[in-house]
Amino acid sequence: MSVMEKKELKATVPTTKGKKLDLFRLILIMGLGACFLAQVWRQLVKFYKRDTTFTSTKLSVDHLLLPAISICAYQGFKYEEMANLGMTIDQWVLDEMNERWRRSTYSVEELVKSISFVDHEQKRLHFEVAAVDTPDIRIVETNNLEQGRCYTMNLMLNYRKKFQFMTVRFKIPEAVKALNLYIHDSGEEIIGLAGNYWVQQPFSILIEPDHRYNFELNKEIQILDAQRNCTSHGSNHHTNRCILQEIVKSDCVECHYPYYSPFDARNQSLKICAKISELRQIRNCIAKTIGRARVNTCHDSCSLTRFGVQWRANYIPGTPTNETLGFFYFKEVEEEIKEEYRLFDFGAILAAVGGSMGLFLGFSFLDCGVGVRNWVRSSWKK
Repeated sequence: MSVMEKKELKATVPTTKGKKLDLFRLILIMGLGACFLAQVWRQLVKFYKRDTTFTSTKLSVDHLLLPAISICAYQGFKYEEMANLGMTIDQWVLDEMNERWRRSTYSVEELVKSISFVDHEQKRLHFEVAAVDTPDIRIVETNNLEQGRCYTMNLMLNYRKKFQFMTVRFKIPEAVKALNLYIHDSGEEIIGLAGNYWVQQPFSILIEPDHRYNFELNKEIQILDAQRNCTSHGSNHHTNRCILQEIVKSDCVECHYPYYSPFDARNQSLKICAKISELRQIRNCIAKTIGRARVNTCHDSCSLTRFGVQWRANYIPGTPTNETLGFFYFKEVEEEIKEEYRLFDFGAILAAVGGSMGLFLGFSFLDCGVGVRNWVRSSWKK
């Protein structure tokens, strides 16, 4: 038998090699696709669960319905300290919350000095904290894992409809790292002054029925350093005035709803009249302005580690008060940790999707390339 006849005979013999190879490719691609979809689903479920459970305290029904003031204080860790421990993001959050829970040792008497209200008849009702034990106002300890130790003052409905604004005077223990202010009815952060930027007493706020918030930034700014060698004398006055002038010159503050403040007859305050959606932007702008001023324009020999700001919210005459919400609480869960936590979850999703999609497309293109090569070879032979 000649060589040509042997080749023709071999070509006519049926083989299953190609079919097995195609079946293997199909199973491989289907398996990769299933792994890809499973990974995406797992990451999405994990992201959804983590995000909702982590922010559920802000958005709970209690915050939407309860008329209350809550004040919380912590000795919490700094973000960098947690990062240096080499923990995972999950451990950062859980360990930090547990540690804050353990260290939250302040009583309401240590935090709050006094509470006063002005009712619709312009009568001022003043309460010392130890004497606040009436049917209308009652302080309740409301602790949970995220907030640590908090003291909530419940205002019953029959009294809630009467007041126009309230003032809570409080003192901040030295060990407290930061205080963030949230509003009960929305759970949205209004003012968060962390690290070097501190909220100082007295503090008063009114939340109006149309959710319009009116704030003033008071000129009285206290600046100290950790070693107590920079007092309110000497260059500190210059730094005070300098920082305030930088804030006034900045474009951070725009008063959309001007009014005359009953607290400031001589008009000496820097007015901030804004909607709730604008307050975060204003806060961030002022914080950046202060940071630049400390380093550049207003630099002096003092090591500035505290910047005390007094925020005020005032009642506008003529505003209906039958549905006024005047409830706020302080909370110290750093936004950086929450944002990093969410960013980590989102990055994990992108990494999983990208990696799985890369493998899936890579093998798919490889399979297409092999198919094209075989087709070209078979066509060339013909």
